[in-house]
Amino acid sequence: MKNLTFSEFIPTYLHYLREKRPNNDGRNETILTQHLIPHFGALRLSAIKLQDGLVYLQNRRAARIGPEDKKRTVADGTIERECATLMAVLNLAVDMDWLDKNRLKRLPVPEYKKRERVAEGWELIKLREAASPIVWNLVMAALQTGLRENKLIEIHEEWLMQRGDGWWMAPSPGQTRIKGVPLNGLACDTLQGDMPRIGGRFFGQWKDGNSFKHSWIRTDLPPEN
Repeated sequence: MKNLTFSEFIPTYLHYLREKRPNNDGRNETILTQHLIPHFGALRLSAIKLQDGLVYLQNRRAARIGPEDKKRTVADGTIERECATLMAVLNLAVDMDWLDKNRLKRLPVPEYKKRERVAEGWELIKLREAASPIVWNLVMAALQTGLRENKLIEIHEEWLMQRGDGWWMAPSPGQTRIKGVPLNGLACDTLQGDMPRIGGRFFGQWKDGNSFKHSWIRTDLPPEN
C-alpha cells in the first residue's frame, strides 16, 4: 500500500466525486483548496490522527472571516460541511485500500442548527437591492421551493416535467427521499425566464462578488448560516 499524502489523494477523490455527482456545485473542491489541503495536505493519509482533526476544529472556530469592518466567526454549518468533505476523502481512501481506517471518525463535528425563521419583508428588500439579477432569481426560487442554495445551483432544465396537475421538478440524481417538488407559477417564471443558462442549468456556478454569500454581506444583515 503506497503511503500517499492527503494532497496526493485529492485528484482521485475529485475524479470519484465528478463521476458520482456530475453536476456538483463545486463547494467540496473549494473547501479542499482553501481549508483542508492547507491543514492536512502534507500529512500522509496513515499519519492523520484524531488530534490533527481537533486542531483543525480549534483553528476554524478561532478564525475571523469577512471584511475588516464586519469580521465574524465561522458558522457551525460551514465547519460541519468542511468536516463532511474531510470524512468523504478519508472514507474513500479506506474503501480504495489507500488507508487502513479513518482515524477521525470520532471527531466531534459541530451540528448545524437549522433556522426556522422566515425572512422579513424588509430583509428581502435589502437583499434585492444588493443582489445581481441571477442571485435574486435564485432567492425567489428558494422561497417558492424551499430548496437550499447548493440544490438550486444543480437544477437542470431536463429536471422539469409537466404533469396533469402542473409543473414539477424531479429530484437530483441519486436522491430518493424526495420524489419531486411542485412548482407554482412564480417558480416557473423564475426558472424559465430570460436569464442565460450554462449547459442547461438554470443557475451556473458563481463565486466571489456575484455569490449569494457576498450579496448577503452587502446588505449588512446578520450573518446567514
